[in-house]
Amino acid sequence: MPRSYRYAHLISSLSALAGLAFPVIGCTMEMHYHGFPFSFESAVALHREFLNLWLLDSAPLVMGLYGYFLGRALDKIHLELENRTESEQRLRSILNNLSSGVLVINESGVIQKCNAALCAMFGFGNDELIAQHVNVLMPPEVASSHDQYLRRLKESGRSDLFGKRRELMAQRRDGKTFPIEIVIGEMTCADARYFVGSITDITQRKQLEAQLHQAQRLESIGQLAAGVAHEINTPIQYVGDNLHVLRQNFEDLSALIAEIQRCAESVPDVCRERMLAAEEKYDLAFILDDTPKAISQAIEGTERVSHIVRAMKDFSHIDRAKVTAVDINAALRNTLTIAKNEYKYVADTKTLFAELPLVECYASELNQVFLNLIVNAAHAIADKGPERGLITLVTQNTGGFAQISIKDTGTGIPEAIQDRVFDPFFTTKEVGKGTGQGLHIAHQVVAKHGGRLWFESEPGQGTTFHIQIPLQLEQKAAAEHA
Repeated sequence: MPRSYRYAHLISSLSALAGLAFPVIGCTMEMHYHGFPFSFESAVALHREFLNLWLLDSAPLVMGLYGYFLGRALDKIHLELENRTESEQRLRSILNNLSSGVLVINESGVIQKCNAALCAMFGFGNDELIAQHVNVLMPPEVASSHDQYLRRLKESGRSDLFGKRRELMAQRRDGKTFPIEIVIGEMTCADARYFVGSITDITQRKQLEAQLHQAQRLESIGQLAAGVAHEINTPIQYVGDNLHVLRQNFEDLSALIAEIQRCAESVPDVCRERMLAAEEKYDLAFILDDTPKAISQAIEGTERVSHIVRAMKDFSHIDRAKVTAVDINAALRNTLTIAKNEYKYVADTKTLFAELPLVECYASELNQVFLNLIVNAAHAIADKGPERGLITLVTQNTGGFAQISIKDTGTGIPEAIQDRVFDPFFTTKEVGKGTGQGLHIAHQVVAKHGGRLWFESEPGQGTTFHIQIPLQLEQKAAAEHA
């Protein structure tokens, strides 16, 4: 029994004893007042003479016994309350030490209970969410569908979602959204129905999945590039070599025709007229003028194909786990070649490259950062309107660091969202065109290199992203990345 209850029990016992002592003291005073000798027989005689003394003497006894038994009953009640309080504290401690958030709402969606993990997850103080509607934890598009779901659940009285894991977007107190996994159950208490949700923040898991997806894409591109190089390089080389031979042969043939034309001056007029007629019929002048151009364009086309294949191979067929010394300017040129299909219809490109030493980096990941920024620049220009834009790539040696700037003349980034562009899953692109992971992953990749990524933007005028990475990758960063 707790010490406080032992003291209460002792006090109630002493009170009962005091109640028993009161009749003795009262009887003694009565005998003294009436001159009776102090003895048991005198006490009996006194009570026979004054019957109302029985009522006075028994009242404290009854009250004492009543107090004693009442105290014992209160002891049991207090002990039960303390046990319940202790159980509630134990349950609250268990809930608050869970890594997952726990939320209890009623049928109207009003929050009844939540643990510390959930409050911290959403950026609220302890018990600050109590009595608020659960929609405060959801972005507007999710909240509207959740209200409809609650109404259907209340009308039907059953749900197929109980016990099943679902992935949803949630909203923190500051308005930032993030992905969660939720499992819903129900309980009934005092004839009232409640819904219990176990919520887990899966932001990190989604980031890892996105990075794995990017790695798999790069691996697929690498395999594709190797296959393309193997399948195309040899026939392209044949075509290129034969075109060079054809050009040389045509030059010889042109010289031969010229010699024949000079000799024709000494032949009979009939033969010369026939030759001139044949030249006019087959448009020899056009053939001699146009064929070299066609051969040169064909040679240029084969060289372009070879350049694209080499760029794909250099861009993606790199060991991701290996630090290599990279020519940043060449990497940017290769990336422009790979991304040309994204910008060729909407923008021109301009390069202002400084002389840079080889930079130690994870080349494949850094190439992905360049590609993402160039593609974003093309999309921003396309969103601005039909006017053709410009993407400018600038490199600088800033003393121990290589700085790469990618500037566009697109729509710019609105001031209201500039502090959120690097947040995971945040995107302003339409559904299916962006996952909101590109800039976040780019920021992480640059950070792993011991560098930084930032931007300058003027709405309606364009944006410039700056990447600054050390020329030599620090051993600590390399170890953490490995």
